[in-house]
Amino acid sequence: MLLEVKNLRVHYGKVEAVKGVSLSLRQGQIITLIGANGAGKSSILKAISGLVRPSGGEVLYEGRRIDGQPPNRVVEMGIVNVPEGRRLFKLMTVRENLRLGAYLDRDSRRVADGIEEVFDRFPILREKQHQPSGKLSGGQQQMVAIGRALMARPKVLLMDEPSLGLSPKMIDEIAALIVELRKAGLSIVLVEQNANLALHLADHGYVLETGSIALEGPSDRLLSDPEVARAYLGA
Repeated sequence: MLLEVKNLRVHYGKVEAVKGVSLSLRQGQIITLIGANGAGKSSILKAISGLVRPSGGEVLYEGRRIDGQPPNRVVEMGIVNVPEGRRLFKLMTVRENLRLGAYLDRDSRRVADGIEEVFDRFPILREKQHQPSGKLSGGQQQMVAIGRALMARPKVLLMDEPSLGLSPKMIDEIAALIVELRKAGLSIVLVEQNANLALHLADHGYVLETGSIALEGPSDRLLSDPEVARAYLGA
């Protein structure tokens, strides 16, 4: 197994946000976490990427425990987070934001090649590379956020609400990109409010309610589950 979360617990003060969650990700797989706001989805991603320290449980990557490692070490291992809300440096240019994604890489040639690969994937960013990222549309900013993550050459991509605030057309483009990234060999953990989109993209889904897994299974099975349809798919 590439990534395993075992009995994970996360507290913020006295509040337990994640209550003993277990999940797993295989090489080349997309898994999705769906659920209402406050269900603990983003906290799980933050615990995996070292942004919050778990209060219990384990996170294993390629068989080794990584919970408690600092975020830069987790990135170095190959796990990179695309955060909710993009979190770009809005006064910095597109190109400068992309370079920050490779801050651990001392090979300037490889960094330059990485930027070119991002521009090949997102041609509009080549046109806008010298513009402040804060001047871009929401969809273009999401491209920069994903491109910045790809600059670290990850094996596992953690994506937190990539469709948030985007137009339907741009959501379709981001969905197509996620499929492309998987075909290119990336393994993806997808947190997404749009449960219908998430389950169509993923191989396996986990439904979270107030910090615990209420339901899990192959995505096609969850899509046809009447409880999931009623609660999350608007049926």
